Amino acid sequence: MQEKVGPVPEPPILDPDDPRTKLRERVEGALLALPGYFDSTTNIEGLAATDLFSLNTVLGATIEVQVVQTLNRMRDVWDPNDEWALYRFD
Repeated sequence: MQEKVGPVPEPPILDPDDPRTKLRERVEGALLALPGYFDSTTNIEGLAATDLFSLNTVLGATIEVQVVQTLNRMRDVWDPNDEWALYRFD
């Protein structure tokens, strides 16, 4: 039995003259570069590999907070001219 597939979403049409378009492109670049900037001091010792699943929520929350902090430290990548000085990732 073949599964029905809905319509494929179209990518948004972005106005090249809108300053948010450039910001969006730079944020996408920052997200792609994130692994090179990511720095974590989280250490897990003395835990059996079979028990790692129990840390799922804690690790997920820690990674989420650290990604946001890293993006804010990468401001020179996504806002090199301080055009968006009133904005930050939360």
